[in-house]
Amino acid sequence: MHKRVYGYSTCGIVNSKNSFGGYVGDTLFAIVIDYDQVLYVELGKATGYDMVSDACRHGMFPAAPSDNAPASAAPLGLSLTMMPDGAYINNVTDGSSGAKAGIQSGMVITRINGIAIKGMPASAIEQMLAGANGPINLDMIGGKTITVPAQ
Repeated sequence: MHKRVYGYSTCGIVNSKNSFGGYVGDTLFAIVIDYDQVLYVELGKATGYDMVSDACRHGMFPAAPSDNAPASAAPLGLSLTMMPDGAYINNVTDGSSGAKAGIQSGMVITRINGIAIKGMPASAIEQMLAGANGPINLDMIGGKTITVPAQ
């Protein structure tokens, strides 16, 4: 609880051993994960009287976005999942225009033709890609831009 950390957060319970090998009892913890990396972990106290335990018991962590079901960008041959920073590419169909342009699974799209997609629902991303006239410029995390030629 030191600084603001962005990602997917949840609470859990752990029962660890102390230095003598005995279990200390259930302790609540909070964790923030983003792009398969742990960004922050905070353990509560065994007594249960601390900020983490209180926040976990009272549901004070924000809910995950509800529109993170996989989306389809069929014209490019992409399967996408919406993330806090953009659209995560789950899969690229072999031989598709996206594959030919160099798009690979694991990349994250942050802009489509210069428009930031952070926080957009999957349906809006699908419409942007399907309705594009001409080449599509995809800005990726890391500063790379991939241009997919017009269909």
